[in-house]
Amino acid sequence: MSVVDGIVSGLNTTSIINAIMAVERAPVTRLQAKQSDGDKKTQALSDIRSSLATLRTAALALARPSTFSTVTATSTNADLATATAHTGASTTSATFKVLQLATSYSSMTHANIGDATQLTGAGRVAVGVGLASLGVTAMTVDGATAAATNEISIVAAGGSQVKVSVGTDSVTVDKSIASVTVGGLTLTVGADGLAEGTGKVQVVATDESSTIADLASSLTAVRAQVLSLGTSASPDRRLVLNSTTAGEASKFLVATADLNAKTSAALGALDVVGNAKNSQVEIGDGTIIERSSNLLTDVFSGIDVQLVKADPATSVTVNAKVDQSGMVDKVKQWINALNASVSVIDSKSAYDPSTKIGGVLLGDSTTRTIRQQLVASMSSTTTSGSGLNLSQIGVSVDAKGRYALDETMFNTALSADAASVTKLFARAASTTSPGVTYSGAADTAVPGTYDIVIVKPPARATSMSDPFDNVDGEETLTFTAGGKQVVVAVLNGQSRNAVIDSLNAAFKSKGVGLTADEDSGSVRVRTNGYGSKATLTVKSSRVGAGSTGLGGSVADTDAVYAGDDVEGKIDGVDALGSGATLTATSGNANGLKVQISATTIGDAGQITYADGIAGALLRALGGTGGADSNLSTASAGLTSARRDIDDRITAYQDRLTQTEARIRRQFTAMEQALSQLKAQGSQLSSILNSLNGTNNTNSSTNG
Repeated sequence: MSVVDGIVSGLNTTSIINAIMAVERAPVTRLQAKQSDGDKKTQALSDIRSSLATLRTAALALARPSTFSTVTATSTNADLATATAHTGASTTSATFKVLQLATSYSSMTHANIGDATQLTGAGRVAVGVGLASLGVTAMTVDGATAAATNEISIVAAGGSQVKVSVGTDSVTVDKSIASVTVGGLTLTVGADGLAEGTGKVQVVATDESSTIADLASSLTAVRAQVLSLGTSASPDRRLVLNSTTAGEASKFLVATADLNAKTSAALGALDVVGNAKNSQVEIGDGTIIERSSNLLTDVFSGIDVQLVKADPATSVTVNAKVDQSGMVDKVKQWINALNASVSVIDSKSAYDPSTKIGGVLLGDSTTRTIRQQLVASMSSTTTSGSGLNLSQIGVSVDAKGRYALDETMFNTALSADAASVTKLFARAASTTSPGVTYSGAADTAVPGTYDIVIVKPPARATSMSDPFDNVDGEETLTFTAGGKQVVVAVLNGQSRNAVIDSLNAAFKSKGVGLTADEDSGSVRVRTNGYGSKATLTVKSSRVGAGSTGLGGSVADTDAVYAGDDVEGKIDGVDALGSGATLTATSGNANGLKVQISATTIGDAGQITYADGIAGALLRALGGTGGADSNLSTASAGLTSARRDIDDRITAYQDRLTQTEARIRRQFTAMEQALSQLKAQGSQLSSILNSLNGTNNTNSSTNG
């Protein structure tokens, strides 16, 4: 029942109740103030955590030794050549001239071949690639030559003799012979005679229904297409053949047999459209270097040079040097992040005498501890024998704990002794065994010397072929590793070494993490990575005698291989093995990682770890008892306290609601009681008035 102010009692009931409830709500108000203070502290801790996250990122860059050895490569003339440095590249400077670019070989039929639907007739088309380097100047094929893609190889056979093989067919001849017939091919030899090496030849069989388009799609040794040079009114269509690689070895020969006259004439009169050339550069001292590609990957240590344009009259210099400006930037980022973190901590926890106001975290032990940890890490002595301190490389600190960098001093220190600067900042470790290398460390790792024991060496996923010298027949191998797949065609008669070369070339071109090599007369294919996650799947189109034997014993069926994870101990405690990496998971070495290449079981020496200033700072942030855990504990405490306050406020609010309802009921009852008393008073007054009137009447009558 609502109460209407002053109707009966004349009192301002609402004001009275509000005043009473204000007194009753005082505990809630105090709890809400405490809640607000806790929220401000939580936000302050969040601000500190955010600033420390930025500091962590900056410190991580300095904790990596590679930061201080990053090499950048530049070219003085990007129109002629560009340069890219790889990790671990050496500093160098080289001047050269680009004499010529590598080009691929291409040819085109001299005359119009007609529409792509033009029939070829039944016969043979042979394309031989890489024969020029073998001393072969011409090639003929007969109508009975088997359709296949075969390796052509020439190897020494003693004295002046060489063995010429096409697939599984071979013949031994004198290297100065004028021509040689083998595998259905007749090879014409140049004046310099036959030379050792390998090439390949593809023989395509056509029939009476075959078209020029069919022939073009069947050729895989080269790229073939029908090109229209004329107009609709005057059509002129040519068959264009392009090598699939660049360099002199990409030159090819074409031979035909038994085709119809038009096709035979067209393929017998090919115009050279693009001549095959190797790239040539002249190094400063006059040395000429040739490569089959315009990307030079093996000339300058750790530097790839992309040739762009030939200009024999102009020199270009490639410079590879340590990226000192990049290092300066990273040190400045670290100092700025450190100063920002200290400023945030001070603004939240310090007392300002000018305003006589303290930060929301004034007196908070967590922020005081974090600040002390940051200061302590800056004077860390757990470096790898650097012999330097921060002041010697240009890092200074003022009275307020803010750091500054003298770039001139820092660059001077880098130029004088970059290794010592690296040791001052970066995490590093040395090992006593060549089979164990330092791989990394977590924030929890404490500097020290720890024993390494190998229980089980790591292993790569491996597929091993049967022993063979040459493959008897064509074979298609499909390899899958690391989510990538590559298909390799093995040619009839291909040697073991040629198979290995073909596999490695295919793995490299497709970016598949596999490597092929020879092992006791067999071809061994292994994953580059170690461990149970390094899996290899191999499928072969044929098995049995004459095949490689890779891919299991059932044709066109996946054979799956897996490696083994390393097992071992660090500091006497079982470590986590993944691939070839052992990681300590407890104790002072917790988070320390080593890479195992040793293949023997037992004692593997020791590792001595030092974290440097950047590593010490990271340990202060994320190590045991570091800033991360302290902030988490403090934040969890505030969160728990807020939940408790929320619960208490909710309970108070429930009681206040009940109290207000009770008071209102009491005032309502009072008004009702007053109303009843007022009504009774009116009745009594009426009765009295009535009695007074009667008495007055009786008095008049008696008188």
